[in-house]
Amino acid sequence: MRKYLYFILLFLTISCANKEKNINREEYITQEIDTLKFMDYRYNHGLNLNLLSDGRFINERYSYGCMGGGNSEIVYGRYTMDSIKLTLFPERIELINYGGGPEALKYKMMAIPYIPDSFKIKTEYQVVSWNSTKYLLSDVINFRGRTSIDNDYTWLAYYINAGLEPEETYGPYLASRVLGKDTIKSKFDLNQIPEKWRFYFLKEPISAKIINAKKIITPGGINHYTWSIQLDKGENDGVTNRLFFQSRDGKVFFDIDSVLSNRSFGTADKIEYTPSKYPFGTELRTKWE
Repeated sequence: MRKYLYFILLFLTISCANKEKNINREEYITQEIDTLKFMDYRYNHGLNLNLLSDGRFINERYSYGCMGGGNSEIVYGRYTMDSIKLTLFPERIELINYGGGPEALKYKMMAIPYIPDSFKIKTEYQVVSWNSTKYLLSDVINFRGRTSIDNDYTWLAYYINAGLEPEETYGPYLASRVLGKDTIKSKFDLNQIPEKWRFYFLKEPISAKIINAKKIITPGGINHYTWSIQLDKGENDGVTNRLFFQSRDGKVFFDIDSVLSNRSFGTADKIEYTPSKYPFGTELRTKWE
């Protein structure tokens, strides 16, 4: 379970309350129209994209605070979609601010025309399928990205490589999921991914062994430290920066942060890693079956 906590902490902004909204947004939402729903849920903040069957869309990015309060940006417009591509045509936006504390039930709303330079949303997506899950992927740089190349494709690769897709968790990209529907999972069809991004998807899990470990003292004194772990696999073996490795028991895990031709390095937490429990020669993998 610790590895799942790692992914949650990696992407989520921890907060305490998932505030329910009760706002009448004209007939738009109250109409009973078939809707295809995509979500990027981050626990109290995230993105919902609803595609209505009459050709309209509602794109809502929201964030709520621990003590109440928060905000939503809801973009309305029209869309076109086929089996492989979705295009959004934004028309207007609503900005909603919720009060905190004693003002928690109050909100302020402002509706204005959509201005791309001020309220930019992704407007072009590729539709990618895996079993019963559908993903909307864009090559626009993800605002939560850790590096200059992070986008929906590289994030999906990160989660697939670690064995956390298609149905176990949510990465920072839009997905429409039917949890628990698939009893037999097919192999992900990499041909759906544009060639320039296929490099980030592993065809097979990578196994590596610990060959060295160095204690790194961090600011705060001798009891504040991490471990720099060296593995015996590198670029020649398909290892790249940001690749996730973990021990069989799931208690030691880290992202690769430096790669040479035949070795690589990552930083492990001091609480979980000790050289006596995980001696040199211990096997780590990108994914355990």
